[in-house]
Amino acid sequence: MNNLLQKILSFKIRLIALLPFCLLYLISDFIYFFIRYVLRYRIKVVKDNLTKSFPEKNKKEINFIIKKFYRNISDIIVETIKYSNIKINKLSKRIQVEGLENIHKYLKKEKSIIACMGHRGNWEWAGTVFIHLNNAYAVYQPLKNVYFNNFLNSIRTRFKKNCLISSNKLAHYILKNKNTPTFYLILADQSPPKSKINYQINFLNQQTPFFTSIERIAKHFNFPVFFLDIIRIKRGHYKIIIEEICSNPSDSDTYYITNAYVRRLEKAICKQPDNWLWSHRRWKYANIQNKYD
Repeated sequence: MNNLLQKILSFKIRLIALLPFCLLYLISDFIYFFIRYVLRYRIKVVKDNLTKSFPEKNKKEINFIIKKFYRNISDIIVETIKYSNIKINKLSKRIQVEGLENIHKYLKKEKSIIACMGHRGNWEWAGTVFIHLNNAYAVYQPLKNVYFNNFLNSIRTRFKKNCLISSNKLAHYILKNKNTPTFYLILADQSPPKSKINYQINFLNQQTPFFTSIERIAKHFNFPVFFLDIIRIKRGHYKIIIEEICSNPSDSDTYYITNAYVRRLEKAICKQPDNWLWSHRRWKYANIQNKYD
């Protein structure tokens, strides 16, 4: 029965993907009203996160960000559905890129690269910018719901097969292919599991745990590290800015890469605060005693 329902849902989603953007955004408007005012999806989490992150903002300013955040999330839902049908040339027209030449510079030197981004803009669309690279992989966190996990991965691999690596297999893959110049795209702003917290830093006015595994990998293999920011220009249009964090990680100080990533992410969020995933319970393990490496 579950398989039948999943097939029906998948069919309906793919029908919706055939609609033009103008109609999809009408659906997005309905989704916005439903998740904010009817379902009230994580409204308390969103409000608490914003209030603690921006103590200088008044209630009116916080509510304005909340409104824009839910509109953005609703747009991302329909844009991700559209991803299952849109042609790559049409999608490329909706994404501007700045700094891509710096990625090519290192790959031409036969060096692998790690690019860290956050849950900003439409992060699902970001990977399409790099599908022209021979060895480019997006690292993903598997979802507990197997159906939605498989559905999302089928969308992510539309334009290029074998371009995903599960986060729990990343270290093994890098060790196996350490001599092959590879581009790794990683969402690095997720909260570590409680058992794996070993470093915290002040982020948006709160002590915040961050993964340090990316830095350890970069330092061990001396992979240059980049920061990717996704700026929302308007509905369905984004700009990706690629900025180098560290060209020679082996010689960098401990936590330099992690701190540099956090500071850049924080700056980007402050410039466009509605453009981040505020519904994430990012600070559920905050203020746990650090266990430094």
